[in-house]
Amino acid sequence: MANLLLGSKTCDIAVHTPELVNLRHFASLTGSDYGDLVADVLSMCVKGYLEFVLGTKKLQLTERGRAALRYRDNSPDEEEPRAAGEWRYVLLGREKVAGTLGQILIDVLEELNKIKPGFIVQVQGGAKRPWVAQTKESLFPGTPHMAERRWSHHKLSFGWYVDLHQGKPGTRRLVESACKAAGVQFGKEVALLF
Repeated sequence: MANLLLGSKTCDIAVHTPELVNLRHFASLTGSDYGDLVADVLSMCVKGYLEFVLGTKKLQLTERGRAALRYRDNSPDEEEPRAAGEWRYVLLGREKVAGTLGQILIDVLEELNKIKPGFIVQVQGGAKRPWVAQTKESLFPGTPHMAERRWSHHKLSFGWYVDLHQGKPGTRRLVESACKAAGVQFGKEVALLF
């Protein structure tokens, strides 16, 4: 059971978790580790739900007690909320909308490969790991478990893998590097509208 009290910019949630006790059977954690896991998962779920309902991505967990979670909306009052799954971009003159940043990366790389096949070998990598590679294991040097997570990468139609574990800055840098390698003008022919 959860009580949701919405103030002007603060959300207080009183959470009673007796039904979560049964989760202990599925976890190999005991004592405070289990309690911390339940609290972390619960706070992430509540935060995600509230961001979706309130149409904001700026909620910050300000207090987590035994029976309450408190969030503060840090978005400016005049900011127009972005609907969930609404990442706008321009690809070769067409304005498009994607549900995730990863979908933008896949779409852009696939289209640029049609213009200039083989451009991908010239795409520069990130500071700590490559953005694209010929094998999924090569995307995550030193962290092989990431290669096993399906959500962290995607195999493109031309055989290369792209690292989908990017935020807005990483997505922008990867798209900009891909455009440069393909000879396409970033900001004009391909633009990210966020």
